[in-house]
Amino acid sequence: MNRSLPLPRLAQPLYGEMLEQLAICQHWPVKPADSRERQVVKINVPTLILQGRYDAQTTTDRGKRALEWLSNGTYVEFPSLGHGVTLNHCGRDIGIAFINRPEIPPNPSCTAALKPKFVLPTTSK
Repeated sequence: MNRSLPLPRLAQPLYGEMLEQLAICQHWPVKPADSRERQVVKINVPTLILQGRYDAQTTTDRGKRALEWLSNGTYVEFPSLGHGVTLNHCGRDIGIAFINRPEIPPNPSCTAALKPKFVLPTTSK
């Protein structure tokens, strides 16, 4: 699962927690959900998916997959953020604009300024 992430090692602690949660669920005293609960439902409601590129909790593949079921959905990816993109001014502004006017496609231009800036170590001579 986490191998598809841009920095897969970031998700390693979460992966272990997820395995523990899955083990607990196997002992939970409930009946399995009806198969209808697992059917894909396509909807036409204006929906905004705000996705951090480095989100190890809700990975980009999940956001993109959710978009497939939304005929009126918009996906905006934030190139240097993780989980909680609305804590960033750009994500917050896009989210507020969408809530105020969901019929207008969001303007994701502010995400360009969020591209990661990688710095390579200098070598001593």
